[in-house]
Amino acid sequence: MHLEPIWQAPVQQQVYRELLDAFSYPGQVKKLNALIADHHALHALLATLLDGESRLADTTGQLKATHWSLLQAQNFAVEQAQFIVADGKQSTELHPNLGSLASPEHGATLILMVDGFYSQGHAVSLQLKGPGIATTTMLDVEGLNQQWLEQRAQWNQHFPLGVDIILASPNAIVALPRTTHIQVQTKET
Repeated sequence: MHLEPIWQAPVQQQVYRELLDAFSYPGQVKKLNALIADHHALHALLATLLDGESRLADTTGQLKATHWSLLQAQNFAVEQAQFIVADGKQSTELHPNLGSLASPEHGATLILMVDGFYSQGHAVSLQLKGPGIATTTMLDVEGLNQQWLEQRAQWNQHFPLGVDIILASPNAIVALPRTTHIQVQTKET
């Protein structure tokens, strides 16, 4: 059986380095084109992050049976999942695990699928502040429903409890750790 490169350790190690860098510098777009070829960044992320012990909730139905067998992750309900895949365009009432005061690291990581990181169409402009950002940085996200940001603010209001978010476009990723402060910028018309 021939495995595509995203399912092999060398590519997963490179994707992991890009993901670590993304979490170190929130809002920085990490292009994965050279690593993932014609695969979606979501699949590369999941292949990198998950193993047989991981609890995953796919609210999109994007993962096919072949993906599940390669990931070897356990299919869980959102409330118990460590990783949650969701469509950034769709607003849903999720109740992810926020961790506990004794173990805040158990808060879920949401991977939101978006269209891209550019300021065209209906892009949402975000001003980001916090650890890893010198002063502020701007991020334009196409295909992100602003209700996700409102829910994120509620989930993360009792820091260190909360969720971390990874935005995944077809060929790039951006990390928004729970320590990042996000303010939506209104566009002038």
